[in-house]
Amino acid sequence: RTLEFSYPGAPEFTSLRRATVSDSGAVNVVVDLDPNCIDVHAYTLQRKRAQDEDYFDLQTLEGVAGMTLQFEDNSADTDAMSYQYRVQVYNDCGDSVGTSNAATTVHIEGISDYRLLKNTLHWTPYADFPGATASYRIYRKTNSGGTSEVLTQVPASVLTFEDDVSTMLLSPGDFCYIIEATDSNPGPDGAINYALSNTMCLTQEPVVW
Repeated sequence: RTLEFSYPGAPEFTSLRRATVSDSGAVNVVVDLDPNCIDVHAYTLQRKRAQDEDYFDLQTLEGVAGMTLQFEDNSADTDAMSYQYRVQVYNDCGDSVGTSNAATTVHIEGISDYRLLKNTLHWTPYADFPGATASYRIYRKTNSGGTSEVLTQVPASVLTFEDDVSTMLLSPGDFCYIIEATDSNPGPDGAINYALSNTMCLTQEPVVW
């Protein structure tokens, strides 16, 4: 006996647009699906730390034909480390039929030097955008009630920065920083595709003579 059936097709691509850290410390993962794939597939977000040998599953969403999926990882400790994410694609038969690009979040750390009145920042590189990392923007907030402002922008090859705060002696001395990686390619809506790091705060201890 011969049984004929239509095996579910596979999407040509699954694009992980960005993995960005939110204000709450969670990681938001945005995934763009193949607009020409009319079969419903299951998309499973997977996560890996530097010390892990393999990925493990976090969450599964169903999608079809050009949808944009948004995952949120609330279990990540983004102040401690960076994380790598990817999406595994499964058809109705439960077979794995595709994998997205992998994205690694930006993790920022730093030290303050009260003698030189400088804050030194260093961060891990973002990988990988659908395009390529074009640059990093550094945002600084100088007190808990203020807003973050763009301090400077550096090329993608630069992963460290010294912030001279010697001209800000009348400020409270609390400085919080965020790194924004930008994609060389725009997102599907034409806007800038970006990924934010965790928020890292440094305090310049007051010096009294």
